[in-house]
Amino acid sequence: MRRQNSPRRRSSTRSRPKVSRKTRARRKPVRKERRSSWWLLGLLVLCLAAGFVVARWIFPPSPKPPLVPISEKIHLADMALKSQLYELGLSEKSVISRESDVLKSGRRAWTRTTTKIQLPRPISSRRIINHLNREIRILGDDFSLIKKRDRGGVLELQVRVRDLVAHNLIFYEPKVAKPEIPLKGRIAIVIDDLGQDKSVAMDLLNLKAPLSFAVFPFAPHSRELARRANDHGRDVLLHLPMEPKDYPGQNPGTGGLFTTMGKKQLLSQLEKNLSAIPHIKGVNNHMGSKFTEDPELMRLVLKALKGRGLFFLDSRTTSETVGFKVAKEIGLKTGQRHVFLDNERDVSKIKGRISELIRVSHQNGGAIGIGHPHPETFQAIRDALPSLRENGVELVPVSSLLE
Repeated sequence: MRRQNSPRRRSSTRSRPKVSRKTRARRKPVRKERRSSWWLLGLLVLCLAAGFVVARWIFPPSPKPPLVPISEKIHLADMALKSQLYELGLSEKSVISRESDVLKSGRRAWTRTTTKIQLPRPISSRRIINHLNREIRILGDDFSLIKKRDRGGVLELQVRVRDLVAHNLIFYEPKVAKPEIPLKGRIAIVIDDLGQDKSVAMDLLNLKAPLSFAVFPFAPHSRELARRANDHGRDVLLHLPMEPKDYPGQNPGTGGLFTTMGKKQLLSQLEKNLSAIPHIKGVNNHMGSKFTEDPELMRLVLKALKGRGLFFLDSRTTSETVGFKVAKEIGLKTGQRHVFLDNERDVSKIKGRISELIRVSHQNGGAIGIGHPHPETFQAIRDALPSLRENGVELVPVSSLLE
């Protein structure tokens, strides 16, 4: 049994492969091939790097453009706008207004300009936008033109530099010329009883209209209102207190002239009254229904006014007044009231009295109205002002309507 098994063991031992010296010798060249491939790869990278350096030396990259400050960019936009507006036939004569504001956001500060332009002739919004947009695009991606509004005859555009609004452009359609209305008359409106309160007086003074202002001699705000009225180019009158028929039921107030005064006392009081108010051009009477009916007293007063180069406006507080007549007799520049505007403090009725004043001016060529510093009077005058020229009348200072 043992002898039979021994040959199998030998045969199994012989079947194991033996590594010969020849096999070991064949593997060594593989390692040499790997080393040579890495060497070639390194050489290739080195050549590429050398080529890149040589190429950068022969063909250097173009330098990056310097950063342009935002202020210079805005200036470029402004110059572009001016050139295109010129091409559209618009000049400085077409500019209504131009306002600039300095704005800040973080570390950035820039100037935003708002320009309002009155088109001298019809130009379509599309044409304006195309002209401006063409030039703005040339400046680069940092610039843009945005339409904000295009309705009601107004085109509003914005020019932006990056995210900043650099320019607002507002275009208005051409004005339609209205037919010229012939001038039929002139009117003057005198505001009496000024000086006690100045709230409504200041509202009247701020109206863009040549109203005339008659100021009490010794009221709390008289001197201030007289100065302000003069600064606004308004006619200033002394509102001279005179004795009424129902005195003492009605009192004309401080500085009143009375028929019981002697000549010296009368002229002395008149002088004090005249000196109390600065910048006066003339005088009109406050009350005085009794005093203005006395020819001798009126002659005395009016001669004193003439000596000081003043005029006299007869308020006509009585139908029997002789003020206007005596003033003409002595050669004093004078006029008289035609319409009281606000005997009734109702806006609609005051507007009716203004219409009456206009009608009288059409008949006589001129008419003088007297009102008072009431809120209703202010509202009625303010509402009537825009339509005066349409009614063929011009509002003028009272000194322009004197004889």
